[in-house]
Amino acid sequence: MKKMNTLIVDGNNLLHRTFWVASMKHNKSIVSPIYLFLISLKKLVKDLSADDIIITWDHKLIKDQVNYRRLLCVDYKGNRDRTGRDDMYKQEKHIRDIVETLGVRNILPGVLEADDIIYWLCKKVVGNKIIASADSDLHQLIDSNTSVYDFNKKLEITPSNFKDVTGYESVDEYMQIKSLVGDKSDNISGLPRVGVKTARKILSDGISTLTEEQKEIYNRNTKLINLSTGLDVHPDEIPLYESQFNKTNKGCISTFKTACTKFNMPKISNKLVEWEEVFFNTTIENAAASCIHTLFKTDGNT
Repeated sequence: MKKMNTLIVDGNNLLHRTFWVASMKHNKSIVSPIYLFLISLKKLVKDLSADDIIITWDHKLIKDQVNYRRLLCVDYKGNRDRTGRDDMYKQEKHIRDIVETLGVRNILPGVLEADDIIYWLCKKVVGNKIIASADSDLHQLIDSNTSVYDFNKKLEITPSNFKDVTGYESVDEYMQIKSLVGDKSDNISGLPRVGVKTARKILSDGISTLTEEQKEIYNRNTKLINLSTGLDVHPDEIPLYESQFNKTNKGCISTFKTACTKFNMPKISNKLVEWEEVFFNTTIENAAASCIHTLFKTDGNT
């Protein structure tokens, strides 16, 4: 029996990419980030043969608490460019509402991040999991049932090609080296003057050879980077994820069409057959019949 393929999308990661493309100055045609997000999502679902789709987001449901990473490292993600973020986040709410009409489930964290939700989903969901993200932090979740589709490399990273694609022997080596050298993308500093080559020598000699100061940095970084830590520190997140995961959402193609019309996306609303086939797993014939009915119903002719 074929295992079910669950597509887990890093929502903010994909939104950043689509918003950036939509705002490029040399882009002669005006394209909305909502449209680009939906088109990208459809391609992912189709190309990766997804049976179930879940999108995780960084938007926090609890506003008056700080997650443990910022307590461990005050400069955590302090290097991120916030320019234009408000405009981007305005689109996020619209996207979350629209994808639900396609039967997609959205899951938001309490005080943690999308990565922590993805970690939980990889433990929760049975069958094959395909994580769609360009965030290398998620490489630690790759195993026999979990792969990462990298937006930048446009390929699926699995245990069989992990070394060739990432340059690391294993997930364990990747995690240990990252804890030694730090993570520039998240503004996590590593051991002074230690790069990948030196880190490999340290691992060969043994972590016990580090000084107490170096061990302190290494242990701190392990807690920051290892996604298993988040739910240990914030166990109250789990019921939040459970309630959103268990929410029934069958979607509705006519509601999807209404949303596409509202946001002026005729290139989508005029091709509903394709969307119903991809997201509702219907045959072309049945999808066409359904869409014709939807068009008449929406136009008030029935």
